[in-house]
Amino acid sequence: MTQPLATRFEHELDSRSVAVAAWLYRRTGGRIARLYDRDVLLLSTTGRRTGRRRTVPLQFFVDGDDMVVVAANSGMSTHPAWYLNLTAHPEAVVEVYGDTVDVRAEVLDTDEAEAFWPKVLDRAPDYSRYRTRTDRTIPLVRLKETGRSPTRDRETRRRPIAVNATVAALGSVGVTALAGGTEMIVAPKGNVFVEGEWLEHIPLVDTYRIPGGLLAGLGAGSLGAAFGLARLHSCPALRRLEQRTGQHWAWSATAATGVSLTAWIATEVLVVPKRSVVELVYALTGVGLLAACAHPDVRGYTRLGRKATPGVSEMASSR
Repeated sequence: MTQPLATRFEHELDSRSVAVAAWLYRRTGGRIARLYDRDVLLLSTTGRRTGRRRTVPLQFFVDGDDMVVVAANSGMSTHPAWYLNLTAHPEAVVEVYGDTVDVRAEVLDTDEAEAFWPKVLDRAPDYSRYRTRTDRTIPLVRLKETGRSPTRDRETRRRPIAVNATVAALGSVGVTALAGGTEMIVAPKGNVFVEGEWLEHIPLVDTYRIPGGLLAGLGAGSLGAAFGLARLHSCPALRRLEQRTGQHWAWSATAATGVSLTAWIATEVLVVPKRSVVELVYALTGVGLLAACAHPDVRGYTRLGRKATPGVSEMASSR
């Protein structure tokens, strides 16, 4: 099939912009890809002829814990070089959202590919034009994570600033709330930091043990959220929550911490007569945690599939 001028032009543009696109992707931690509202990764393969490492940006589609990429090659009559490299050397490296993982490539068989194409077209309808441009069967390739790459560099590991700030805020709340709650439990009638006379204003309790337990629980939950957000730790028990929210469980834990902290301060303001700067700081922190959950960098970082897809949009991708 003779390739139309538009197809050749698109392929040439994609091919020549690979290096720049990969550089921008790494410099922004993948955030630049979100401008196009698509999921993008950097795939590094081993050249079948040269043995050198070759890196291309590709749009990917989440399939459970795996990623699927399409060897469309802009609808050209030949397979893209990265696909040919994978057929020769299935082991590759993927970078996305600041993480680097080792993967093994598996070409979907005919039935699997046909079953998966609707997912591709639902997420990226423009891919339909590639199938009409060529007589070849466009392969779909599954990338299965085999482990964390020991060769990841600093650039690919860097978390967005908003995520780091959220982790720091969660850690600070966790340590101080856990310490404060423990102090209440140890000194149930009050001390120099928590005045005993305040108990007269708190309904249903005559000691600080229950409020202390609640505050310590808030602190422990905040530390758990900080750990989960920093490491994107997998927790099978929370898989259903992740599927419902579309986000890693740490995102939900961060939101819950923000709500709990705000509610705690609001209750304290209502029942305790004395005001302090600490209340203002924690009130702002609670609101800040809720705002962080709405921040695009935090939502993108915790988006469902990010850890397995190391975890996004298509930027001059080499298809």
